[in-house]
Amino acid sequence: METLSLMDNISDYINRITRLAGRNNQINEQLKELVSRYEVIKEQNTRYQDLLKEYTTEDAARGITGKRELQRFPMVSLMFVSVRGFHKLNNHPKAIELVDLLDELHVDIHAICKKYDIIRIRTIGDSFLLACGMPVENHTNPIDVMAAAREMQQVVHERSIELNDGQPFWELSIGIHTGPVTAEYTGRKNTPYSLSGESVNIAYRMGRICQAGRINVSVMTGEMIKEFYETEGWGHLPVKYKGNIEVFYLKGILPELSENGEGLVANDNFRVKYGLIQFMDIQEALLDRLEQQLPANL
Repeated sequence: METLSLMDNISDYINRITRLAGRNNQINEQLKELVSRYEVIKEQNTRYQDLLKEYTTEDAARGITGKRELQRFPMVSLMFVSVRGFHKLNNHPKAIELVDLLDELHVDIHAICKKYDIIRIRTIGDSFLLACGMPVENHTNPIDVMAAAREMQQVVHERSIELNDGQPFWELSIGIHTGPVTAEYTGRKNTPYSLSGESVNIAYRMGRICQAGRINVSVMTGEMIKEFYETEGWGHLPVKYKGNIEVFYLKGILPELSENGEGLVANDNFRVKYGLIQFMDIQEALLDRLEQQLPANL
């Protein structure tokens, strides 16, 4: 009897293992299918972002409602960029070349914006209001604008010293603030959105109080980049209904995230940390898509 009981237990154990093995194979197949769907969704998301950039007509903005639509973005990084140096043009021996260079620098700045998915909101003379983190929302935009701002400063500095005996002639002052905005689609190709809200005013003022050649960062943006960049507090900005908010100058990349600890060039550790935030964005988009498209029983 004990032998029969033992045989029954072994048989039951084998059956359970067989069922578990079958279930494991089923799970593996489901994982393969999910990975396959993830790749498709990632490709569709890229195409979706490209399509958003191509929507430059009023009809696309109005959609089927026939009305202009306002959209609220909870986290957008705004840059107010101003070109400084016009007061030095008078009687300069290379004034014509320097003005021509300014046109080229505008092209360089907009190329950097395109690289980091930054859109132009408004142009005021030789100042620009730029926005990152819209129309496709993400959590990397505070880091992206830091990289873009540093590249802008570098290219303007390097190219302007060539025509001014090794001294910078054209300089940028850049003010950055991250916060919520309300956007209205304009239908214009170069400035597709009009923004409103307190964040716009703060970014504008951050740019106005910034020294030439520096990058001024609000405390809100500073909190979001502190795991990637070093900043230096230097004062406060009075804001209506908020009191005084602390402002910082950007110093550079954290030593442990930069090549040779110099704070100039991002290393692999920086890219891994940044990639994890990107993964969170992709994960959210993937889960949203699965929630919308998977059958109810899944």
